[in-house]
Amino acid sequence: MATRLEPRKHKRGGRSLHSAHPAQDGRATRGRRGTKLGDTAASEVGKAYGKTCYLSTTLKRVPPGTEGAVSLEGTLAGFAGSVLAASYAVAVGLTPRAALLPVVVAAFVATTCESWLGAGAQGKVKWLTNEVINFLNTLIGAGVGAALSFRLFNLY
Repeated sequence: MATRLEPRKHKRGGRSLHSAHPAQDGRATRGRRGTKLGDTAASEVGKAYGKTCYLSTTLKRVPPGTEGAVSLEGTLAGFAGSVLAASYAVAVGLTPRAALLPVVVAAFVATTCESWLGAGAQGKVKWLTNEVINFLNTLIGAGVGAALSFRLFNLY
């Protein structure tokens, strides 16, 4: 069994410097990183370049920057950001190639949930601030990424 900083061989190739403890082996970290880069790219590009924005819960047209709004430009940028984060993790050997899809799917699920939360509850629930929404987004991405990696692809 690998110690905290010794490389550990994955079942499907690649090496990483993760803890031997299953809860700390990096599945959630990759989902979280893909989610954050995807969310940031989607938000910034959508606000700056989104031509037609829709509220994610009602699909009504809204101005760019509206909480919970989505645009084609922002959605594509979010997808590209999550693919970039997952590709980087594969390229530097942090994760096996088969983990690319779970990270991208986790990022999409999490940013979609964040849009729904922003449109439906942010501003209506006092404690549901932008920071709390971002935390929940990251948590969802980490959980979905870990679950997909483990259950669907049996990566570890």
